[in-house]
Amino acid sequence: MPENLRKPILDRLHGLTVAQLMPFFFTLAGLHTFIDLGSPAFLAIFVIARTVAVVGITGGTAVAGRLVGEPWPFALGLGVLLLTKGLMELIVLTILLDGKIISSNVFAALIVMAVVGTALAMPLARLMLGLANRRQPSGPTGGNPLDRRSTGDFRPGTGFAEEERRRRRRPRAPS
Repeated sequence: MPENLRKPILDRLHGLTVAQLMPFFFTLAGLHTFIDLGSPAFLAIFVIARTVAVVGITGGTAVAGRLVGEPWPFALGLGVLLLTKGLMELIVLTILLDGKIISSNVFAALIVMAVVGTALAMPLARLMLGLANRRQPSGPTGGNPLDRRSTGDFRPGTGFAEEERRRRRRPRAPS
């Protein structure tokens, strides 16, 4: 199909798919989910999976952030933002359940884990990035690490870690 015809058709189908078919997918996934909070297996799967996911994703990203020079609160904030993968998890878990690779109890625990992780991501990210902002000195060389353009110290193509290294290298005025 010619590109000039294919793109408009795909754009219209995308709108139809997202607006009208996506709610049916979530409804179907919800109908497959039976949350049995009294089941020890459900709670064990939920707690273990949530703990491994938070420690692995957040910790791994935070360590990588520290290796490139980001402060701990900023690096942890980046790690927390990676917890927002609920839609992708829901799709993968539905495929695994339909293929009878996982049981309905495991499906329910992992669905709750995805919802909890996605719900916690934004408040935890705000907390971590708020701590990162409080640790930065205010003034022309500091302030909000995400808003360096207003300080005049922003150079396109450089990250916050590079800006922080440059700030530390500046000679101090004699007292």
